[in-house]
Amino acid sequence: MQSIAVKSASSRETAGMAHKLRIRAAGGGHEYLRKNLAACGEPMPASKTRLGREAWARSQYRYRLRHADGSYVNLDLSGTTTDVRCAWIGFGAQLDAVRRSRPDLSAFRTVDLPPEGKRGIIP
Repeated sequence: MQSIAVKSASSRETAGMAHKLRIRAAGGGHEYLRKNLAACGEPMPASKTRLGREAWARSQYRYRLRHADGSYVNLDLSGTTTDVRCAWIGFGAQLDAVRRSRPDLSAFRTVDLPPEGKRGIIP
């Protein structure tokens, strides 16, 4: 599917120094794309900060809290669930905060979830 903001162009329109100068005058390639998308009403792409945070998050361990009977803590920390899709999941700092604020969850053990690329590696 082709976006309405991105049109096909011949190499005569996109090649050469004139096109590079137009892009540079518009603020650079990413900014030029953002302006074209905004002009056509398309959704804005994620910022560089957001993309960086998402890349960082993909490389970090995440954790769940699991009871000995096999139940997990709910997403909102209000109770337990047996459905892992509805279970709480968080990063190390979030786990520490939950452990500090909810001492009643001390019976739950921590389940480590390695990053996507490291799922097969056993430490």
